[in-house]
Amino acid sequence: MRRSLFLPALALGLTVNVTHSMAAAPKQETSVVYTAPQTSGSWASMGLPAITVSANRAAGPASRLLVHLPDFLRKGGKADYALAPDGANAWKTSEDGRVVSFTLQSENSAVFKMEGATSSQHIELPVFRF
Repeated sequence: MRRSLFLPALALGLTVNVTHSMAAAPKQETSVVYTAPQTSGSWASMGLPAITVSANRAAGPASRLLVHLPDFLRKGGKADYALAPDGANAWKTSEDGRVVSFTLQSENSAVFKMEGATSSQHIELPVFRF
Protein backbone atom coordinates (compact mmCIF):
# COMPACT_ATOMS: atom_id res chain seq x y z
CA MET A 1 0.00 0.00 0.00
CA ARG A 2 2.86 2.33 0.73
CA ARG A 3 4.28 1.77 -2.76
CA SER A 4 0.98 2.62 -4.47
CA LEU A 5 0.91 5.99 -2.72
CA PHE A 6 4.56 6.70 -3.42
CA LEU A 7 4.64 6.08 -7.21
CA PRO A 8 1.86 8.54 -8.19
CA ALA A 9 3.46 11.13 -5.96
CA LEU A 10 6.79 10.75 -7.82
CA ALA A 11 5.05 11.18 -11.18
CA LEU A 12 3.70 14.52 -10.00
CA GLY A 13 7.03 15.57 -8.50
CA LEU A 14 5.65 15.60 -4.97
CA THR A 15 7.22 14.24 -1.85
CA VAL A 16 4.91 12.24 0.37
CA ASN A 17 5.81 11.07 3.84
CA VAL A 18 3.40 8.44 5.09
CA THR A 19 3.76 7.11 8.61
CA HIS A 20 1.53 4.63 10.29
CA SER A 21 1.77 3.49 13.85
CA MET A 22 0.85 -0.15 14.27
CA ALA A 23 0.58 0.12 18.02
CA ALA A 24 -2.66 1.75 19.01
CA ALA A 25 -2.78 3.90 22.08
CA PRO A 26 -4.02 1.93 25.08
CA LYS A 27 -7.68 2.46 25.86
CA GLN A 28 -8.41 4.03 29.18
CA GLU A 29 -11.11 2.04 30.89
CA THR A 30 -13.77 4.19 32.41
CA SER A 31 -15.67 2.56 35.20
CA VAL A 32 -19.07 3.87 36.11
CA VAL A 33 -19.92 4.09 39.78
CA TYR A 34 -23.64 3.87 40.45
CA THR A 35 -25.26 5.41 43.49
CA ALA A 36 -27.68 3.51 45.70
CA PRO A 37 -30.80 5.32 44.35
CA GLN A 38 -29.84 4.30 40.79
CA THR A 39 -30.28 0.64 41.75
CA SER A 40 -33.88 1.01 42.92
CA GLY A 41 -36.46 -1.18 41.25
CA SER A 42 -37.42 -4.78 40.67
CA TRP A 43 -34.69 -7.25 39.79
CA ALA A 44 -35.52 -10.77 38.58
CA SER A 45 -33.85 -13.81 37.10
CA MET A 46 -35.29 -16.27 34.58
CA GLY A 47 -38.95 -15.91 35.47
CA LEU A 48 -38.45 -16.14 39.23
CA PRO A 49 -40.25 -13.68 41.51
CA ALA A 50 -38.47 -10.33 41.71
CA ILE A 51 -36.17 -8.99 44.39
CA THR A 52 -37.25 -5.45 45.26
CA VAL A 53 -34.45 -2.95 45.84
CA SER A 54 -34.96 0.54 47.21
CA ALA A 55 -32.49 3.04 48.63
CA ASN A 56 -32.28 5.83 51.13
CA ARG A 57 -31.27 9.30 49.98
CA ALA A 58 -27.99 9.42 51.90
CA ALA A 59 -24.72 9.46 49.99
CA GLY A 60 -21.37 7.90 50.74
CA PRO A 61 -20.93 5.52 53.67
CA ALA A 62 -24.39 6.35 55.04
CA SER A 63 -26.19 5.14 51.91
CA ARG A 64 -28.13 1.89 52.22
CA LEU A 65 -29.82 -0.49 49.82
CA LEU A 66 -33.03 -1.86 51.25
CA VAL A 67 -33.56 -5.33 49.78
CA HIS A 68 -36.91 -7.14 50.05
CA LEU A 69 -36.72 -10.84 49.20
CA PRO A 70 -39.47 -12.94 47.61
CA ASP A 71 -40.73 -16.06 49.41
CA PHE A 72 -38.39 -18.53 47.70
CA LEU A 73 -35.32 -16.69 49.10
CA ARG A 74 -36.62 -16.38 52.68
CA LYS A 75 -35.86 -19.97 53.71
CA GLY A 76 -34.90 -19.75 57.36
CA GLY A 77 -34.24 -16.05 57.19
CA LYS A 78 -35.93 -12.73 57.13
CA ALA A 79 -37.43 -10.87 54.21
CA ASP A 80 -35.70 -7.47 54.48
CA TYR A 81 -32.03 -6.51 54.61
CA ALA A 82 -30.24 -3.14 54.73
CA LEU A 83 -27.00 -3.37 52.76
CA ALA A 84 -24.10 -0.94 53.30
CA PRO A 85 -21.61 0.13 50.60
CA ASP A 86 -18.77 -2.36 50.06
CA GLY A 87 -16.65 -0.84 47.31
CA ALA A 88 -17.73 0.56 43.97
CA ASN A 89 -21.12 -0.76 42.83
CA ALA A 90 -21.32 -3.28 45.69
CA TRP A 91 -23.40 -3.41 48.86
CA LYS A 92 -23.17 -5.97 51.64
CA THR A 93 -24.43 -6.87 55.11
CA SER A 94 -23.71 -9.59 57.60
CA GLU A 95 -26.53 -10.50 59.99
CA ASP A 96 -27.25 -13.61 62.07
CA GLY A 97 -24.43 -15.59 60.42
CA ARG A 98 -25.76 -14.77 56.96
CA VAL A 99 -23.91 -12.60 54.44
CA VAL A 100 -26.06 -10.86 51.82
CA SER A 101 -24.55 -8.86 48.95
CA PHE A 102 -25.72 -7.07 45.82
CA THR A 103 -23.18 -6.13 43.14
CA LEU A 104 -24.00 -4.17 39.99
CA GLN A 105 -22.35 -5.47 36.82
CA SER A 106 -23.91 -2.83 34.57
CA GLU A 107 -26.86 -0.46 34.64
CA ASN A 108 -29.36 -3.30 34.19
CA SER A 109 -27.59 -6.40 35.51
CA ALA A 110 -26.38 -7.41 38.95
CA VAL A 111 -25.45 -10.40 41.09
CA PHE A 112 -27.33 -11.16 44.31
CA LYS A 113 -25.52 -13.44 46.78
CA MET A 114 -26.52 -15.02 50.06
CA GLU A 115 -24.18 -17.13 52.15
CA GLY A 116 -25.11 -18.99 55.31
CA ALA A 117 -23.07 -20.39 58.18
CA THR A 118 -21.89 -23.44 56.21
CA SER A 119 -20.41 -23.75 52.74
CA SER A 120 -23.50 -25.61 51.49
CA GLN A 121 -25.68 -22.58 52.24
CA HIS A 122 -24.82 -20.42 49.25
CA ILE A 123 -26.81 -18.87 46.42
CA GLU A 124 -25.46 -16.66 43.66
CA LEU A 125 -28.25 -15.32 41.49
CA PRO A 126 -27.66 -13.14 38.40
CA VAL A 127 -30.54 -10.68 38.24
CA PHE A 128 -31.73 -8.21 35.65
CA ARG A 129 -33.79 -5.05 35.95
CA PHE A 130 -37.25 -5.15 34.40
